[in-house]
Amino acid sequence: MVNCNKNSFLLLDAGCGKRSSIICPIDNAELVGVDILRANVEVCRKKWRNRSYVVADLTMLPFIKEAFGGAMSADVLEHIEDKTLAINELARITRRGGFFIGSSTNILNPVLWLDAKFPTLLKPLERKLSDPGHYDRHSRFSPSSLTKTLNSTGFRLNYLYLLGYPQFSQTKPTLSGLALLWILFDKLTKKKILVYFKEILVWKATRL
Repeated sequence: MVNCNKNSFLLLDAGCGKRSSIICPIDNAELVGVDILRANVEVCRKKWRNRSYVVADLTMLPFIKEAFGGAMSADVLEHIEDKTLAINELARITRRGGFFIGSSTNILNPVLWLDAKFPTLLKPLERKLSDPGHYDRHSRFSPSSLTKTLNSTGFRLNYLYLLGYPQFSQTKPTLSGLALLWILFDKLTKKKILVYFKEILVWKATRL
């Protein structure tokens, strides 16, 4: 059951995973987490009993129109095949003037482009260097494709940042050579045009 008092509004954590959003960015918001995997939802329900969690597909959300004051999604959209449909659903359940904040990986990054075009080539390396439980990626946005999709689904993009972040686990040691190369790449991509090669897209959009 999702409850909301008159002094608060609902905030959707779209694709909450097992960790959910430990910090809620809005003081008076009641957080509702959604994930397609029941196991993830059960873990969140045990950890955060004062929050609500629902098993659902982001392309078919079980909420009424404009039920939420805002939505957030951290590194989820690359795992969804029909991204436009998912963002359309987020627009449907977000009230006018509400927000959508999120992050996703950038297809223009050389490593991530290789991962998208030749997934079997990089899978052995991913299994060795990253945490278990990673989901398959269907495709990724570029800055321009993300902007177009948001604009076509009822959002207006307020800002878009590109961040450099290693695509390897922090819990497993990586080869020092790889780490040094990644640091060098991150420093190089602080300059235009190379800034568009950074790994992570972070954005805020407003529901029109």
